[in-house]
Amino acid sequence: MNKPELLAPAGNRAALEAAIKAGADAVYLGLQRFGARSYADNFSRDQINEAINYAHQYGVKVYATLNIIILPQELDDALDDALFLAKVGIDGVLIQDLGLALLLRKRLPQLALHASTQMHIHNLESVKLLENLGFTRVVLARETEYQQVLSLAKEPIETEIFVYGALCVCYSGQCYLSSENGNRSGNRGSCAQPCRLPYKLLQDGNQVVTPGEYLLSPKDLYTIDRVSALLSLSADCWKIEGRMKRPEYVAFITKQYRQAIDAASNHEAFTPDQKDAALLFNRGFTSGHIFSSRGLDLMNPERPNHQGILLGHVVEKNSSQITILLQESLHQGDGLRILGQPDQGLVANKIYLKGKLVNSANSHEKVSFDYDLPVKVGSEVRLTSSSLQLTSLDKLPPRYEAVELSVKAKVGMPLRMTATYKSIVLVMSDSIKLEEAKNHVLTQQEWYDQLGKTKDTPYYFFPIKIDAEKNVFVPVSRINDMRRRILERLQQRLIAKPEITLLDYK
Repeated sequence: MNKPELLAPAGNRAALEAAIKAGADAVYLGLQRFGARSYADNFSRDQINEAINYAHQYGVKVYATLNIIILPQELDDALDDALFLAKVGIDGVLIQDLGLALLLRKRLPQLALHASTQMHIHNLESVKLLENLGFTRVVLARETEYQQVLSLAKEPIETEIFVYGALCVCYSGQCYLSSENGNRSGNRGSCAQPCRLPYKLLQDGNQVVTPGEYLLSPKDLYTIDRVSALLSLSADCWKIEGRMKRPEYVAFITKQYRQAIDAASNHEAFTPDQKDAALLFNRGFTSGHIFSSRGLDLMNPERPNHQGILLGHVVEKNSSQITILLQESLHQGDGLRILGQPDQGLVANKIYLKGKLVNSANSHEKVSFDYDLPVKVGSEVRLTSSSLQLTSLDKLPPRYEAVELSVKAKVGMPLRMTATYKSIVLVMSDSIKLEEAKNHVLTQQEWYDQLGKTKDTPYYFFPIKIDAEKNVFVPVSRINDMRRRILERLQQRLIAKPEITLLDYK
């Protein structure tokens, strides 16, 4: 079974580093124009060049979004951005505008084109058309259901599917509500999210009773518990939505999917932590169109924003304090929301337990806070952020990539090392012939100790195959020097820039 590429969002440099540390195979990001998330931090040209170098040294691919409709007067600037991206080594660009795509195929044939989900590709005819136009990947519309994805994934062109994050009430790329009502077009990267606003449902002029007033607000896509079914689709790439999300969100969701994919590939059990995912951000969870969710399984008419998880209920209120009976543990610095008309938020800076200040409290305990605003007894209290969770996600360990290493050490021959990383094979030897040992011969463990000194690089050697004669003398300094030089050369190969020529086309 081939593992899908795990693609994570990178709205800024911190999110990019979080995604890579958490195990992403690829990240997607945007320049400061022509992307469908114009309100994200996005990257300057210098920043995107640095981001590509950083990602590529870990073998992580980088895709850029040029996925809005391009106005005629913008075409030269869009082409200039694409040329810049190609020269700094981008691995692909996401495109919505067919005119731009056709121009790029003529003038930058080396640049890989990915059809954005904004194209609303969901059937065989569209997939074949894009393949004939020179696209290498199609990001299928979120509305594409399971059997259709299964069929389309058999085509030669790569397929990418969304597996987590926000959903739109409209068909992908086909929403004009924001443009009509607020003069902010989603196809120009500036959707005003009218689907998250309250509405009334009228029939023959009379208001219809509904479960809530946010009638167009979908829940968030959640499929970590459906990994086996998703793997059966054989889609080439799984995409996590969220270029507007904070780095901790990116880190946790990417890590969850990394663990889930690896466990399924190794036929191991994995239990996703839905509560922690919900605590980071959720509007309620749905398995989405891909698994044929309908009605209230797909929509959340009650609330359009982050719900957090249930913390407890208000059980007492006086002029200066409220008391909450906890159903979850609570820690200093946690964020809370008291539901009401309107909702009220607070941070648990001072927690009182039995009249004494404490740093934390456990489930089933009653805690009090200084709070002088009016609150109804019985009000639901939600935990919207966890200080412990955010701190742990902010301290992800460094990522190291495994490099296969073979060593040959023979008397009368130079020391020789061969390093293999993905498709890159590097062979290195020196000009000095090894001599027969007169005293000490390196043990297997001493070889491993010297070859293992790679922590100041993004790499480690595994597996290591050592073919050394029993009587050969190998100076430790030569092992260390060659180890350093072969890793430096690997890093240089990974971040090397391609030779790009802009072809003429009228």
